[in-house]
Amino acid sequence: MLVPLNVRTYRIAIINGVIAMAAIRMADESTILPLLVLKLSGAAWVVGVTLGACTVARAVMQIVISRRMDTLEYKLPDYIASSWFRGACGLATAAVLWYADLLVPAVVVAIVALASAARAAGGAWGMLGFTDVLAKSVPTTKRGSLWMWRRLVGLGIALVVVAPFVRYMIGPTSPYGFPQNYAVLFLISVATFAIAWCLFARIKEPPSRPSGRTLPLAMHLARGWRIVHRDKQYRRLIRARLLLGLASGIRPFFVVFGSKVWGLSDEVAATFLALQIGAEIVGSVLSGRMSDRFGNRSVVIGAAITISVTAALAVAAAFGEWNFAVAVGAGELSMQVAVLGACFVFGGVFMTSHGIGTSNYMMDIAPQRLRPSYLAFASGFTLPLALAPVAYGWAADALGFKVVFVTGLVLALAGLVFARKLPEPRDDLDDAELEEFRRPPTAEDEAPGPS
Repeated sequence: MLVPLNVRTYRIAIINGVIAMAAIRMADESTILPLLVLKLSGAAWVVGVTLGACTVARAVMQIVISRRMDTLEYKLPDYIASSWFRGACGLATAAVLWYADLLVPAVVVAIVALASAARAAGGAWGMLGFTDVLAKSVPTTKRGSLWMWRRLVGLGIALVVVAPFVRYMIGPTSPYGFPQNYAVLFLISVATFAIAWCLFARIKEPPSRPSGRTLPLAMHLARGWRIVHRDKQYRRLIRARLLLGLASGIRPFFVVFGSKVWGLSDEVAATFLALQIGAEIVGSVLSGRMSDRFGNRSVVIGAAITISVTAALAVAAAFGEWNFAVAVGAGELSMQVAVLGACFVFGGVFMTSHGIGTSNYMMDIAPQRLRPSYLAFASGFTLPLALAPVAYGWAADALGFKVVFVTGLVLALAGLVFARKLPEPRDDLDDAELEEFRRPPTAEDEAPGPS
């Protein structure tokens, strides 16, 4: 956990994250993609299938590729290869949307869903390399601040620049009609991502202590099963991640609920995106500071609390009568927008705290030679998350959104119980060592490895 700090990698990773955060919001998977698929298909279950396919693609890609990456001394080449793959998938989505008028609607939906799943797989592949480089270059007492600055500045740019641009592109004054307006968003997203990818490709990666050989796939899967049975911390983290992930599967259906049940306009998606980004900014600061000072267990528990509040607000939205407005200054505020907006606010805090807490916790407990496998099997054992959006989409159409949101609340509360059972890995470290590694980074900490 207390590796030497490479200041250059630390700083490049922050800048990379700032740029990538802006790119992600152009084609956000919890707001933009669900709304796009809903408008293309008209069915909530198709949204669920698309999001479920993304989850499956991430898990399968990481499990398959990790057995090879365990044996690699350097992981950066895989990160670069994954960037090319992700870029191609994003461009394919933009192309099919631009020429959608020439294609059968069902074909457009299918290609968008497949390209989104492939793009998610590429992101999961790249994340194995990215995480391994960070774990070798940044100590645990600096990882919280690294993720905080990546998200804080990136989300600030997204809030000031990206959210208004998205609102303009999908609003009535857009220079492009549907779905060409979404094609432009995906194209700009890829172009922005390319800058982030090229920047991180210039870091100097320290060598790893690789595993001895590439196992056959069957033996690799058996090793994953042994890991989860032998490592109690890992097993508890997976249980908490699974429950919290299943609970958070209701988040993409907030905008679907607002559109189908309350008849809110497409423009409101940009409003919700802005609220979510603002909440993530606040969550980044809180989670980053908590991670550095108190450890990552506290951040995971905070994530469990926020998703529980999110689900409770969604239940209130589904069961309450909110079709009225209240006076705010010289204008009025729709309570429907206010209640759903609150869901996006707490959901945004959850996204940040869950991402920072679980990824840093995983880096704390994973042995270096098996780090890619630890990350991959964490996705594999949470593969039921892929069924969540499919089930939620079917339930929304067949049973109504009340069932969906109540289910999310029950799962969130169960996840909170399991999160509280996690031990804190830093409790085994020496206090003097921790204080030394908490000091601000300086140029003397620079420890470049081979390119």
